[in-house]
Order: sequence, then C-alpha cells, then structure tokens
Amino acid sequence: AEGRKVYLSGQGADEIIAGYGSYFWSFLSELLLTGRIMTAISEYKGYRKKRVNSAFIGIRGFSEYLFPSLLRMYKSYFPNTSQANSFLDFQELQLEDKNQAPQIIRKNDSTKKILQYRMTILRSILHYVDRTSMAHSVETRIPFLDYRLVEFCMSLPNSLKIKDGIGKYILRQIMENILPAKIKNRFDKMGFASPESVWARGDLNDFYREELSKLREIPLIKSEVVLKSFEKFTKGLIPYDSTFTRLINFQRWLSIFKISAAAIAALNPLFKPTHSP
Repeated sequence: AEGRKVYLSGQGADEIIAGYGSYFWSFLSELLLTGRIMTAISEYKGYRKKRVNSAFIGIRGFSEYLFPSLLRMYKSYFPNTSQANSFLDFQELQLEDKNQAPQIIRKNDSTKKILQYRMTILRSILHYVDRTSMAHSVETRIPFLDYRLVEFCMSLPNSLKIKDGIGKYILRQIMENILPAKIKNRFDKMGFASPESVWARGDLNDFYREELSKLREIPLIKSEVVLKSFEKFTKGLIPYDSTFTRLINFQRWLSIFKISAAAIAALNPLFKPTHSP
C-alpha cells in the first residue's frame, strides 16, 4: 500500500445519485408513463449525443422497464452477443426450446425500487472492499455513505440526479471547478472488468481450452458447441463471450464441491438427465 494506511473509496456514489445505466432507463420510463413526453425525448437525445452505442441498445434499455412482457415476446429482434442459450442442451433439460426456461421479467421497476436493489448489492460489494483492504493492512473509508449524505441524496428529485441522459448530475456540477473536465465529463460507465478476452486469446488460451474440454462431463452443456465457438473466437471470427469464463467457473464449482449430475437433478426439477450419471 506504499506506506498509506487509510484510503478513500468512491463506493456508494453510483447507488445514491443514479450512476448506473438502469437508473436512466427507469427514469425515462417514468417520464413517459407520467405523460412528460417532451422531457423524455430531451433526455434521450442527451443520452444519444454522449454515447456511440447502437440505437437498438437504447430501445431495448427503456423497453425493459416500460414494456417488460412485450420485450420478452420480441427479444429475438434485439442484438445479443452472448451465445449462452446455444450452449445449453434443452433436450437434457426436457424443454422443447429455450423459451420454456424460467425467466426473470422486470415489472416496471421505479428508480426507487432500483435504488433499494442496488443498496442491497452494495452490502456485498462493501464486504469485498473490506476484505481486500484488510488483506493489505489498509483502512478504507466510504465518504459517500455518510448517513447524512445518503439521506440528503435520497430526498433529491430524479431531475437533479439525471440530466441530459447522464447520471450523477448534481455531483458533476459540484465538481465543476475541482475535477479536470476529462474526468468530470466522462460518461462511459465501466466497472472493474477483467481483460478476459486478452487472456483467453493470449497467454491463457491453452488453459481455457483445457478447462472448457472438461464440460463434456456435464450433461446439460453442449461441450462441442462451446469448444467450436471458442475456436472461432481464438481465430478472431467472433467476439469474446463471457459465458466461456462462467462455464469454467461453473465446472470448477461442481468439481470442488463434488456435485454430480444426479445432485443437480435433485435440486432443480427442470433438469432430469436422460441417462445415468
């Protein structure tokens, strides 16, 4: 920790002043549902000006909150880079197709409900922060979660948290003459993502191949489809799919805790292997 014993963390800011994208889509939906059409249009225009992603992503974003059931019916029309569904053997699951699988559907979640949900997740994040800092004998302080600040931000209207399609609006305004513009005006929200695609195509390519080949032991996974897809990724024919890493984690979890196919069947009534494990 380079001699420093106390660090300040920004955890909590995204939760209390709408830093996550889900807040914006929920806010946009609320504007439309309450008849504030022009304000909604203005907000969406601001969102599009500051981002380069596809218009389909935008349409899908607010549709998840405004028309959740309708989106489920027409989800195949929206682009999705994940191949997770093609990796599952629905015959082993005794389902005719992927649409029979249970799905979580939003129910016009309000920004308030999303806040409650995010605060619940935050407890786990703070646990990770505490364990990581303690592992390096460092104290961590979370100023954004001072109860007085949290209560104040909870009382603010959404219009002070989201403006022109951008979250944490009030914080950005406060930091106008404190932070450099390139920091204050950064809009590409990104978590602490691992460079999995670089690893999988580079130094850890053999590791990924070896671990993915072990999926043959799991009946509900189409291991050959996974391996062929990974080969295409390695050759640069398709983008990286985080499902590769998740499948490796799943396989290792089963192995570490010695969970068999029979045990999975006992826990999940949807999965009934058609052959003995």
